[in-house]
Amino acid sequence: MNDKKPEIKDGLQFKEVGQEWFIYDPQDDKVHVLNYTASVILKLCDGTRMVGEIEDALRGEFPDAPAEELQKDLLGAIEELQDKGLVRIRT
Repeated sequence: MNDKKPEIKDGLQFKEVGQEWFIYDPQDDKVHVLNYTASVILKLCDGTRMVGEIEDALRGEFPDAPAEELQKDLLGAIEELQDKGLVRIRT
């Protein structure tokens, strides 16, 4: 998956409240709530970065996180964001 480029779905509306993000998808008429870590990951899913590059950026944001745990959390978050329809994977 490291060579894939996650990209935020077009048309989403964002509202940051404290350390959480509320994301409204007008296509599905759903609101999603993301915690701080997931919101940082989502921000990095701009369609230009490969998953490996997102992981490198996260290391700068969470320098004390063990590399294996960070990678596991990243892949899990991208999969969950994709399942919710908030990101798509570009090749």
